[in-house]
Amino acid sequence: MKYHHQLDKDRSEELYGQWVTILHHEALKLINPKKYDDKNKRGMEKYLRRAEETLIDPKEMFKTGVYQGKYSAFNEGGFPLLLADGSDIPKSQVKKLTKIFQAQERKWKAAEKEGKDSNNKGHHINKDSTEIISKNHVREERRPSATSATTVDSEVIVDEGDLGRLHMANGTFGGRQGWEMMSTGPFTHQLVF
Repeated sequence: MKYHHQLDKDRSEELYGQWVTILHHEALKLINPKKYDDKNKRGMEKYLRRAEETLIDPKEMFKTGVYQGKYSAFNEGGFPLLLADGSDIPKSQVKKLTKIFQAQERKWKAAEKEGKDSNNKGHHINKDSTEIISKNHVREERRPSATSATTVDSEVIVDEGDLGRLHMANGTFGGRQGWEMMSTGPFTHQLVF
């Protein structure tokens, strides 16, 4: 692609770099859509955030969060005895609170059984690796790993595991060059413009 006298050389070089980056990103999304699906990532982040919020010690559950300020007295287990105004809690509400409290105790015991505590909020942290493993074994990358893109003499190499390697080589800006995408293995990759 050549654009004679349409932009200055610095701005053209910047746009060329952006174009190469976008092509690389889109190619990766086409190769492995599950890994790069933003909807799935957002949904999983929301699910993990909700799971973290629900893992509260039952003794503190009715003293914090949405229940904070609603009750004035608690038994030694953390169950509310009186409303904020000092009156007794109605029987129907006691029944609902009992169910909620028992469910929270079960969740808390299950979390303790798995070796979790409220400090790591439902995640096991594997210090030898670079990932966090949640209760449902969903892996989230926190730092660059061996599968991250690396640049070698203006060639981007991405290891996608069983999908083979995607090699995108972009030349120097300003010279005549072709753009080529090659794939090893039985799979071929095609970009449609």
